[in-house]
Amino acid sequence: METTVRQIGNSLGVLLPKSALDTLGMLAGDTLSVYMEPGETLILRKMPKHVADMRPEVEALMAHYADVLEALGDD
Repeated sequence: METTVRQIGNSLGVLLPKSALDTLGMLAGDTLSVYMEPGETLILRKMPKHVADMRPEVEALMAHYADVLEALGDD
């Protein structure tokens, strides 16, 4: 399966084939997680709705405890 990187406004984007979206059960507005692996491998995974819905709360907690998280990362 191939696709082309396209200009979309001031950004770049990739259109995914309908067959791939159907296989994942993706609908407009769903969230994808993007992972990079060694060797220039890009992995897209459908994020479960309940996880996507928690994102604002998780980001707020991470911002609130940023200094603690940073200190833990120094080990």
